[in-house]
This record gives sequence, C-alpha cells and structure tokens, in this order.
Amino acid sequence: MSTSTPHERRNRPSPANFQTLPYCDSCRTDAHLSYDDFVPAYYSGGQGLEPSTVRYTCKRCGNHYSHHAPQGWAPPGWQWYD
Repeated sequence: MSTSTPHERRNRPSPANFQTLPYCDSCRTDAHLSYDDFVPAYYSGGQGLEPSTVRYTCKRCGNHYSHHAPQGWAPPGWQWYD
C-alpha cells in the first residue's frame, strides 16, 4: 500500500480532475444540459491558479455531473453581473 500527501494527490491526474467540456455520457450530447453552478478560474493566495469548476444536470436523463472545466470556457450566456 502506498501513501501520498494531499499536495501529491492534488497534482496527480485523476478522472475527476480532467478539464473536459460539459457533456452527458449517457445521452452522448451536450444539447440537454442545465448548468447549476460555474466558478471561473481564480488565483488563491499562494496556491496559484485554481481551475474553473462546473456543475450541471442533463435534462433528458437526469444525470448530474461536476468537474473542472477547460480554461477560458464558460456556460452559454454566462456573465458576471456588476
């Protein structure tokens, strides 16, 4: 059995950390997605750039997803309000 520190686990690629476009694996499309939450990339004090995260639901099959999003991506029509 091997152990790793939280820092090592955070930097090691895992399926949950892949930065992929939102997509429903069951329906094989992004056409029925409803975006529940989006947090754009941001700098956290001393930790560097934290990646964007997105949480969404497929309205067709009901599956829920949450993962990192590619840099520069935002949900359709998403914007900051002043």
